Amino acid sequence: MAGRFTDGAWLAELAPVRDPAQVAAVVAAALEIREQPGVSAADAVMRVLAGQQLLLVLDNCEHVIGATAQLCAGLLTACDEGAGAGDQPGAAGPGRGGPVPAGPADPARAR
Repeated sequence: MAGRFTDGAWLAELAPVRDPAQVAAVVAAALEIREQPGVSAADAVMRVLAGQQLLLVLDNCEHVIGATAQLCAGLLTACDEGAGAGDQPGAAGPGRGGPVPAGPADPARAR
């Protein structure tokens, strides 16, 4: 699936995050975005990702869902072609803020 995104696929593992205020910093670190003086982690992520086409997976975010949702809303607003993955019915599809179709669960069936 990563080949469908010109700027790659990235995983931000949020299970270890205990402070919701750290969600954006953990996502920035996963994306290898350096800390910038006077710029919040969320703003830095939005600036770097604007105009890129990538898949960003925010895994295990249930315990920090509010902060994760806030970051995602900002990303979708800031990015020209943001692709949000979710299970909202009627979403627009990849590259337009809708769900990204998953491949077969069993790699043997992919042939």
